[in-house]
Amino acid sequence: MVAAARPKRVWISSGNRTSLLNGAIANLKDDDARKARSAWYICRVFAKRLLNAVDAAEVADEALRICGDLRVLVRNRAAIASDRGDYRKVVELIESLPHPMEPDDIGLLAAAFGNLGKHERSTTLWEELLARPAIPDHVRHEALRNYVISLLLEDRKEDANVAVETAISADPGALSPLLIAVIAAERLGDTGERETRLVAAVGAAASGPEYLRLQLGDALMRAERWNDAAEVNAQASHGASDDVYGRRRLQVLYKGGRYDSALGLCDEIDTASGRSPPRPPHHDRSTATSRPATCKRRSIACGSTLRWPKALRPTKSPSNALLQTPKPVRLLHRCCRALT
Repeated sequence: MVAAARPKRVWISSGNRTSLLNGAIANLKDDDARKARSAWYICRVFAKRLLNAVDAAEVADEALRICGDLRVLVRNRAAIASDRGDYRKVVELIESLPHPMEPDDIGLLAAAFGNLGKHERSTTLWEELLARPAIPDHVRHEALRNYVISLLLEDRKEDANVAVETAISADPGALSPLLIAVIAAERLGDTGERETRLVAAVGAAASGPEYLRLQLGDALMRAERWNDAAEVNAQASHGASDDVYGRRRLQVLYKGGRYDSALGLCDEIDTASGRSPPRPPHHDRSTATSRPATCKRRSIACGSTLRWPKALRPTKSPSNALLQTPKPVRLLHRCCRALT
């Protein structure tokens, strides 16, 4: 017996998925039908937030009107408000939710209070989140980082140092507490301590998850340790056109004066993107004076083709949380497959 051929899976971009959902929702005839398809509205809010769409808040408000105050919708409306810097709206929305709060709710509220200058309340909420059992490692890392920063903003330097040393002692050699120690040293202006912690963090990078290596690469860039940053980002990258690390790799190679390596990476990105590198590929690499200008021009051109996922962007304010609801790409993909 010949097995039936498996249907070919077709990748649908986030933008196309949103269009697909818009069309399906537009065909719903009344509010009862719309409420019965609340999952479609939830997925559309997820997609709008992932795409950082200008109408994300409007779409979320419509979903709340149709579907009611579902916790997942209220939280994502608060997350959209946080992305827009509307921290008072975040407080209003999260405090409307029933208690006990979930970890994501605590993180959003703590970050909002921190950005509103209410550091004591922010610190208390970070402590509450850290006391929760079995929270994911990435949530614990961001909570501890923001807790230490909040303590420093309260001018509780000794308490912040104790929190850092306790975390390092609890997990010797781990990358997460070393990164938090780096941030604390930066806040305190202690360059010697920062360099010591960075050396230890580079040694621990190989065993760390990618999101922490990304943060380490950024810390090395802030310290202008371009070669170390290039090595860390190269270890974490899965390919030349990797969305998360490609732009950073180009930047640090250029800043470190490694022009041939940067130009080679541009060639790889062009090839991975389906473009032909300039011919000959090393046309302007013969002289020391032409290489920096050529490298900068090519790096800008290549870097513009690489996306920088919002959830992994460095925050504008160190007190701002990176705690976010899990990326809903899989849920969104399943929902759209059901429509096709």
